[in-house]
Amino acid sequence: MSRPYFSKGTTMCFHYSAEAHRYRDISSEEYLDRMLAHLQGVRHPEDSSTAREILDPLSMTIRNCVVALGNSTIANTDDIKALFLESWNGKLDNVKLQIHGTLRHLLVFGIASHIFEALLCLACQISNSNLLGYLTSLTEHMSMLSGSKLRPLQSAISDMVPSVDLWRILLDHKLYFYGLPDEIFDPDKEKSWPVPIPNQNGTLNALSYERRLDSWATAALTNGLPATDLLQFLLDRGFTVTEEYINAAATTMSPSFMRFLVSKVSIQYRNSYGLLNAMRNSHSAQIVDILIDAGMDVNFQTPTLEFKDPFDFRAVNNTALHCAADAGKLDVVRLLLERGAKRDVQDGYGRTAEVIAAQGGFRDIVELLRNFESMEGRYIVGVEDHELCKCDDVEFGMFGKKLVFVPKKAPKTELLIDFGED
Repeated sequence: MSRPYFSKGTTMCFHYSAEAHRYRDISSEEYLDRMLAHLQGVRHPEDSSTAREILDPLSMTIRNCVVALGNSTIANTDDIKALFLESWNGKLDNVKLQIHGTLRHLLVFGIASHIFEALLCLACQISNSNLLGYLTSLTEHMSMLSGSKLRPLQSAISDMVPSVDLWRILLDHKLYFYGLPDEIFDPDKEKSWPVPIPNQNGTLNALSYERRLDSWATAALTNGLPATDLLQFLLDRGFTVTEEYINAAATTMSPSFMRFLVSKVSIQYRNSYGLLNAMRNSHSAQIVDILIDAGMDVNFQTPTLEFKDPFDFRAVNNTALHCAADAGKLDVVRLLLERGAKRDVQDGYGRTAEVIAAQGGFRDIVELLRNFESMEGRYIVGVEDHELCKCDDVEFGMFGKKLVFVPKKAPKTELLIDFGED
């Protein structure tokens, strides 16, 4: 029985069917019906399009099957569909029962390796490490991939939710080729993780090793993920924390992650945009405090640029104090002053932080900047990640929050803000 083809008025069946499935306009079963119809002989003008025009990993593998089949067709694709659906639903026991018979049947058509790669893609897309681990343990089927560039799988890996378990499996089996379109899968190739491979000049091939780690490290910068575990996994495999990475993390990440991150840095980046990024994006007093403790210069000022874009904080000689005053962040302004920020520094327009605060209508900040006197105690910023601790030092109320001064000679103490808990 022939499968229906629903073009929806488009000539891009592979791409638009995948998009419709992604946005749940069609079910997984209907999507598979559209795709597998090509294996049964349904042909359209777009079937000859290049794989680069197809973004969805599973659609890419089906298109590769169409090319491999040539003029041949498969009368019944129900077993392929069932195997895909069981994989999508994470039913590993059923996959184990079906996979060997299905792939053995497809060997005669020359598409068994493509269907197996599609299963690897599915495991990455649904973040199922058990399924991926099982598939990669099938050495007979893994060997079928030898000589392939695995472009669909690389696409699936780049889109998957970061996971230590998935990363470990992919690296152990050398399945990740980030940035290397001409590299092919060779299970017998002399390539070992986590040891980088020198090139002919004896230096590390940054494209073949470091970019893979950099890509995943960037993907780990997402609150809601186990970012600390992800980063530690990459650090253990040679990832180097750079100034750019710290600056990117300061933009979005939590204080607890930033504390972990700066503890892994051996070089202190005094002249860095990290404080400015933290101010312009996260407005986090605690992250600012952490970065200063890590060695960033509280008075770092952006260099002079010929064109002064008022909407680009890097172009107008800003300091963190200028940014805090512009954002109306009283707690950060107080913190920066306690940490040694200079009040008389002017930006590219000749404005001090006090002038900027006045222009923004932040009278409390203007008063603080005008009358501030350094105290013997250190200002401790409020915690934002709810890691509360107790302190018996002097405390007072401000804006409904409990702020605490801790003597400078006291042992280093984290936090302090009262959320109404003991």
